[in-house]
Amino acid sequence: MSEVPEGVSMAARARGAPRPTATMTLTRDGPEGVEVLLGLRAKTMRAFPNYWAFPGGGVSSVDRAAVETLPALEGPEAASIACIMREMSEELGLAPSGTGVIALEPQARLAIVEDKKQWLPLALDKAFPVERQRIRILSHRITPPFGPVQFDNAFLHLHLGAWEAVPEIDLEPQTEFTEIMWAKPTDILERWKAHEIKVAPPVVTLLMEIERTLERVERDMESAAEDIAER
Repeated sequence: MSEVPEGVSMAARARGAPRPTATMTLTRDGPEGVEVLLGLRAKTMRAFPNYWAFPGGGVSSVDRAAVETLPALEGPEAASIACIMREMSEELGLAPSGTGVIALEPQARLAIVEDKKQWLPLALDKAFPVERQRIRILSHRITPPFGPVQFDNAFLHLHLGAWEAVPEIDLEPQTEFTEIMWAKPTDILERWKAHEIKVAPPVVTLLMEIERTLERVERDMESAAEDIAER
């Protein structure tokens, strides 16, 4: 799926293959309906500074090595899923576990923040679970060819169930996000339309798709994610 609007033609430019990236759409059942997690990117970030966005990042050699080493990662989009597990541990201090997530021990998280290569040895030492079973692949989107680099992003999803069971997120010691928020897709989109907040364009697109689908499946997020993934 492309982020180029329908009917718009972009001139071809010389470039390499799109760089693989992955983002995670975390959802939970809040007091008033389905909520999505977004983080406010620091003003010092090169891409989308001061924008609200999903957790995520680029697929690295660390992630590819993890796929070769950890049988638990086997399956479709293994490198993307390894990437998002590593990014979640760093940016949010969370790891998928059972029907939700658990918080990493502070020392393990700090080691990953200081050196992402530490994620694999810590995973091998069972410092945190490596469970991909409930992570769903929603879609792929290619960023528009506005610049010399394109990104092939895997949009992943994990529903965490009731909001009371979701651990509090501590942003220390990471520096990519300065705030986080759990909010209903409609509330985020209304604030974006009112120019109250800046939201990364691919996030806006997916939030609109999630809201449209929730309306058709009686506000059940698991059913909505399954519907989106099958398109």
